[in-house]
Amino acid sequence: MLKAQDEVVETRSRCSASSTRSTRSSASVAALKARAKAEAVQAQVVYAEEEAEVMKQQAEMQAQLPILKIKKEAAAAAAEAEILEAAAQFEEQQPYSKEHPCDNPMDSKEKVQNFIDSQVFLQSNQVPSQPQMSITNPFYHHDNTGADPSASPYITPVIKQENLQHRQWPSMYISTPHPNVAHPVLNHQHQSFSATSLNPQQTSTVNDMAKYLMKHELMSATLQTFDDDPQNYRSWKSSFLNVIKDLSLSPKEELDLLVKWLGPKSNQQAKRISAAQINDATEALNMIWQRLEDTYGAPEVIEHTLFQKVENFPKITARDASKLTELGDLLLELQLAKAEGYSPGLVFLDTAHGVNPIVEKLPYFLQERWISHASKYKVDYDATFPPFSTFSTFVREQARIRNDPSFSFLSAAQPKFDRPVKTVLAL
Repeated sequence: MLKAQDEVVETRSRCSASSTRSTRSSASVAALKARAKAEAVQAQVVYAEEEAEVMKQQAEMQAQLPILKIKKEAAAAAAEAEILEAAAQFEEQQPYSKEHPCDNPMDSKEKVQNFIDSQVFLQSNQVPSQPQMSITNPFYHHDNTGADPSASPYITPVIKQENLQHRQWPSMYISTPHPNVAHPVLNHQHQSFSATSLNPQQTSTVNDMAKYLMKHELMSATLQTFDDDPQNYRSWKSSFLNVIKDLSLSPKEELDLLVKWLGPKSNQQAKRISAAQINDATEALNMIWQRLEDTYGAPEVIEHTLFQKVENFPKITARDASKLTELGDLLLELQLAKAEGYSPGLVFLDTAHGVNPIVEKLPYFLQERWISHASKYKVDYDATFPPFSTFSTFVREQARIRNDPSFSFLSAAQPKFDRPVKTVLAL
């Protein structure tokens, strides 16, 4: 009996302990959740404050924009007014030139422009500690003491200072003649402001910059990408070298420029060579030019390309005058390439075997004319066969005649050779 009661008491104590632990665990979880929520709210507060600060700064910047716009317009208007005032004062300081016009009068716009240019130069060169600026005058300067009124006069420049520390516009020059001195005619061509003279180093820098910009624009407008066609390689190379010869480029700069203006296939070859010679730009440049010469500039390659174009040229009909012009241009290209002597294989064109395949592409009536023309040349010059230049000139001359707009009716109304109409006699 006692044993049973003890077991009951022990069981109850265990249940009580378990209940106590469960209650404590739930309280801990609730406390952790509350702390986490509080931390999250605190973080939101911090970011909300930062967001409010950013919005405040943004609002202030937006509010400043109209003010800045008005200030900009006011500054532009003030600058325009100062320029107009300066131009007016510049005109007022030369009353004598209006009464006694010079031999070479200047246009008013030109005067204003010259004055503005001189003031810009003065603003860049004047020193605040030296307000007095000298003016070179073409007239002889005499001492004012005891000067004869009839002696050669001069004009003393006086600088009008208006708070130089707060005014950025350069000083205005006002010519004030001395009393008892005759006023001569001012010669604008011989007056010069000594303060407007630029430093030679500055002038050289400006000229160099102007030349660089002009050459850069010329290069962009003149250079063309190489099309990887051997017949165009020599002309493209000549154009490229003529453009860059005065740019004073370093080997690395010339290498980059060359790679940029190459065609798709040649560009890949140049990039491989440049990657192999990454530490020696000069050697890479020489290797790329040599590769281009071997691939596109070799005489055999050019000869093969030109002969291939002639071979693939279609036969010309009597009505296709435009094709005759194209053939004349192709023959001129062959003639010039042969005259340069760079492709010795083109000498073959001076023989009948070289010209006859091209003659067969002409209309029948032009073939007959060429036979007569070539035969007459052989008799007149006691030659075995006319040179290729004679044939090329003949084709271009015939193309000019056939494409003359004065005779366009020939192509519009070609003669038709119809079969004779059979007459059926009535029985």
